[in-house]
Amino acid sequence: MMIRCFLLSLAFLLSVSVASAKPTPPTSLIESIGYFQEYTDDVIDWPQARQRFKSLQFTEASHPFLTFGISNRTTWVQVAINNPTSEVLDRRLTAGQTWIEQLNVYHLDGSGLIQEWYTGDAAPADKHLLPTKGFVFHLHVPPGRSYVLIKARTHDPLAMPIELESLEQFQSQEPKNYLASGLLYGTLLALTGFSIVLFIIFKQAYALYYAAYMSSFVVMNIGYNGYAYAWLYPNSPTFQNYSTIFIMVVHGVCGLAFMSNFLRLRERMPNLLNVIKVYAAVSLLCMSIFTLAQLHIASSIVSFGFLAITSCLMIAVGIYNAGKVPEARYFLVAVLCSMFGLFTSTVSVCGIIPYTFWGYRGAEIGVFLEAIILATIIATRLKDIESDRVTAKFLASSDPLTQLLNRRSFEMAASKLVQHAKQNHHLLSLIMLDIDHFKSINDNYGHNVGDLVLKKVAQILRNSVSEKDAIARWGGEEMVLLVSEMNHYEVRALTERLRSAIEASVLCVEEQTIQVTASFGVAHSDETQNIGQMLKLADKRLYHAKSQGRNRVTSTLTNEVTL
Repeated sequence: MMIRCFLLSLAFLLSVSVASAKPTPPTSLIESIGYFQEYTDDVIDWPQARQRFKSLQFTEASHPFLTFGISNRTTWVQVAINNPTSEVLDRRLTAGQTWIEQLNVYHLDGSGLIQEWYTGDAAPADKHLLPTKGFVFHLHVPPGRSYVLIKARTHDPLAMPIELESLEQFQSQEPKNYLASGLLYGTLLALTGFSIVLFIIFKQAYALYYAAYMSSFVVMNIGYNGYAYAWLYPNSPTFQNYSTIFIMVVHGVCGLAFMSNFLRLRERMPNLLNVIKVYAAVSLLCMSIFTLAQLHIASSIVSFGFLAITSCLMIAVGIYNAGKVPEARYFLVAVLCSMFGLFTSTVSVCGIIPYTFWGYRGAEIGVFLEAIILATIIATRLKDIESDRVTAKFLASSDPLTQLLNRRSFEMAASKLVQHAKQNHHLLSLIMLDIDHFKSINDNYGHNVGDLVLKKVAQILRNSVSEKDAIARWGGEEMVLLVSEMNHYEVRALTERLRSAIEASVLCVEEQTIQVTASFGVAHSDETQNIGQMLKLADKRLYHAKSQGRNRVTSTLTNEVTL
């Protein structure tokens, strides 16, 4: 999107806005368009301007979209109109973009002045200001030839799309204008909110910078499209004149902050980051000083120059990091989407390619795609961060070999199960098992085979019990299970199934068959007072099972005293 900033100055110079009017068709009433410029200290009135056009002291325009850059000159434009009918025709004249400070329009015929209007954003907003379109005037075009003289002056880039449309043509474009603007702003604001939520959840600064980047663009866009002036502060022309160009610099700074944080320049390119900080701070300071001093031309030059340099910087940093930071390639793609869209709008406005609604909307389409791509790579990176966090949490709470819970995590899970069982009056049962002759397996086949045995038994346990139950590696070859909502007989049956499954699992290593068995001890919550006593009782019964020949389950002992 920083490419949008880069070309925003060019877009201003070439009258890029979200206006969607079509070029003057061959059947248009406009015969020709001419213009000349004069310095503001030598201003002439409309009769003198008309005389200059009569004496051919003007330049013929090659297309109806006039752009004159930033200057302190007053520009006069003459639109020659020919109405071949015998009726007075109603037409809508678009004479300039929404940021023009002074716009005087005079409609003349052979007998003199027919209509005149005075408007511009140096005065309170009026009915002539149409957001996304420009300054529009209602002409009553008499039969035969007539002329429209337009006097324009602004300290911003002077862009004057000259269009003369019928009421039907004019009205047919309005829904497209507002629909496109609504889609653009709605998407960007939704992505802004999405990024803020991601920042709140993951505490990653670049999500917040992205939100500032998007929201500042929306503020900037509604400023130069005229929405803000028409709806928010129609009686504050001074604020209108300086707010948009100031926000342009703020938007560029937000873009630099996002880029720097997203591409990790603090770790990877600290010297460049320091340069960027100084560059952004100096630009903001200069812009603030010129704004407070109401030096409009200086403010405009700083604003557009800052955006152009910033865009080049972002492209260069993106290219440099494309092979070093995985996301930098997508970052560059996003920026190039914006650049291509703005390029399409620019050449469309210039008349290099046929002017179409979607061609002129290329800038908005480019920004839309860029915003989607950036939001996607931010979400993907944050998803990876969350995945790493979950993995780290899992590794900290589990045995790295068997992926079962470790002792600490088992105690936490057991505490929750005990609380739930008490509330619902459920029976809890603790099963403790020990792999038989495990030391011999390690001694005869190696510890790597012993690890395979542990993994095999752990997998059998996981496949045999509910996810709500807790399974842990208790130490060495010992494992424990805490199960709920089963009576004594169901637990005994479950334990026998586990014993049989382990016995039936044959491990083949280097053409050798290894028989694995396990001994079990079982304790129940109705026999003891707490988990600690259940562990002691289950361990006691496990020891008894091993002393009785192993590969068996002990859930009660003859003459056993309950702990």
